[in-house]
Amino acid sequence: EIRESAAQAIGFGQLVPLLPELAKLLKDNSPQVRKVAAMSLLSFPATVSGDLLRQNINDSEYHSLFVNALASVDPTPYVADLQEIIIKNSEPTNWWGGLPPAADSWNILFKYIQAQPQSELQSGKFDSSLNALEKSQWFSSSEPRDLFALYVQRGLVERAKTFREHCRQSITYDIDYNFKMVDQSPETYQRD
Repeated sequence: EIRESAAQAIGFGQLVPLLPELAKLLKDNSPQVRKVAAMSLLSFPATVSGDLLRQNINDSEYHSLFVNALASVDPTPYVADLQEIIIKNSEPTNWWGGLPPAADSWNILFKYIQAQPQSELQSGKFDSSLNALEKSQWFSSSEPRDLFALYVQRGLVERAKTFREHCRQSITYDIDYNFKMVDQSPETYQRD
């Protein structure tokens, strides 16, 4: 309880000089202490805690959360990690709640892909990222709708057609209603 309280105090107080103590608590024998240490670490802006996040990025329990925190600042070095989190729907077993890590990864990767030039998307350079985005376990109808809209906006006609058909067959509700809205006004769906 004392170690857990110390980890909480560091996060609540945003005590930057004590960040190295969180590194020790992330390796504690107690799952609860590790959980609170991770939670406290993630309460700091990634621009402040980035070094510690990078040092612990391979933490088997909190990998997805640490990747998302770092990728929210600059996704480029973490594209493969984001793809893996989405495909595996990775989530800590000792998860405290909030936006599921795979959903957060999806949002980060989508915005990264959305920022790429049309020629780059059409070249196939980002196909592995697009494949990962398509493999998401959808959290709402807006993700497939916005991905479809991106394909339409960027002239990825065949990919849009294939994705639409896949969604019609695999999603249990009328997803085509959302795709028809995109057909009418593709530029409306920017996911800003």
